[in-house]
Amino acid sequence: MAFLKNGRRKKLASPSEMYDYFQLGSDASFTNFESAIFNLLRRQPESSEISKLFPRVDNPRSLPMSISENFIEWRGSVQIDSIAQNIMNKKKNLVRNRIIGLLPLGPFPDTIDVEYLLDMIANWMSCFFMGYRVQCLPQVTVKQFPHVTTRYHSKTRKFQILSPSLMKNALNYVNEREPKYECLIVLSWHDLYPEDKMNFELGQGSSLHRCAVMFRKIRAQKLRRKPARFAHPNTQTHLAVSKRVVKVSAHEVCHVFGLKHCNQFHCLMNGSCSIDQAMNQPLLLCPSCLRKLKHFTKANIEHWFVGVRIFLSSVLKKYPDFPQLQDCVNWLDRIVDFAQISALTSSSNDVPLTLS
Repeated sequence: MAFLKNGRRKKLASPSEMYDYFQLGSDASFTNFESAIFNLLRRQPESSEISKLFPRVDNPRSLPMSISENFIEWRGSVQIDSIAQNIMNKKKNLVRNRIIGLLPLGPFPDTIDVEYLLDMIANWMSCFFMGYRVQCLPQVTVKQFPHVTTRYHSKTRKFQILSPSLMKNALNYVNEREPKYECLIVLSWHDLYPEDKMNFELGQGSSLHRCAVMFRKIRAQKLRRKPARFAHPNTQTHLAVSKRVVKVSAHEVCHVFGLKHCNQFHCLMNGSCSIDQAMNQPLLLCPSCLRKLKHFTKANIEHWFVGVRIFLSSVLKKYPDFPQLQDCVNWLDRIVDFAQISALTSSSNDVPLTLS
C-alpha cells in the first residue's frame, strides 16, 4: 500500500489512467489543439469523427519491420541509445546544437539541379523538425571515402555502397573538418544496400550514429536522353526525385531521433518491403509518432501542422501534377480545422492537459 509524505493514502491510478500514462507519459503538458490530436491515443470509438482522419492499421502484424511500442517504452529505448552514444563517444563532446548537416554524395547527372534539390531538402527538414537548422555541405564523391565498403551487384552489375559503412565514413569525414552537427544526412546518387544478402534500400537512419543516408532510386528510363533544358526544377525528373527525397528524408531522420517503424496507424513511419509500398504510405505522422516528435523537438504541434502545410503548398505550386501531395494538403486542412474547432469548443476554464 502506497502513502504520501503526509501519511495520507496515495490514490492508485485507474486502468484507463495507466493506459493514458503509457501512451502519453507523465511529463505531458499539451495545448487544447494538441489534446484534440493526442486524444486518439486514448480508447475511443472507431466511429469518432477524428478517427476517420487517422485510420488505424487493421492488422499490425501485416506491416514489415514494425514494432508495437507505446510512448514510455519508446522513451526508455531512446535513453538507452543515448547511454550507448556516450560510451561510444566518451573521448568526444557530443553535439546537441540542433543543427542538421546535409552532405551530397555525387556525382549527380546534368539533368539534376543539385542546388535546388538540396535547398528543397533543407527547407523540408527545417519545417518537419521545427527548431532545427540545416546546413548544406560541399559535394563529395566516393573517392573521398577510401575505406567505404562497395560492390557491384551480382545481377544488375550496378555500383552500390554499404549503408552502415557510408554512415561511418561520412561521419568521420565531416567530424574531421567541422564536428558541429547533431545529425548528418547523406544524399547519395549511388545505390545503397544494407547487407550482403539484400539488393538495395531507399535509406537508413541510425539513432546510435546520429546519421541518415538515402538515395534517389529513379528508374533509368526517366533519366535517359534528357537535354540540358531539363535541368530546370519544374520537370518530370525533379518531380520523381522530389517524391523520393521528401518522404525518405523525413522517415530516415525520424529514425535518427529514435522513432521505430509504426504499426498503430497508417503513418509515414510504417515499414515497407518495396519502393511501391514505401511511396504509397502517408507523407505525415500519426498521433503516436507526433507525440514522440514533440518530445525531442519541443515543437507546438499546431505550428507544425501549419508549417508543413505551407511548405507542401509551395511544392505543389511547382508540381501541380502531384496528386498525392494535393491529397496531403487537403488532409492537413481538414485536421487543422477539426483540431481548432475542438480547441474552441472546450471550456474557457480548461487548463492544458497534464497527466500525473
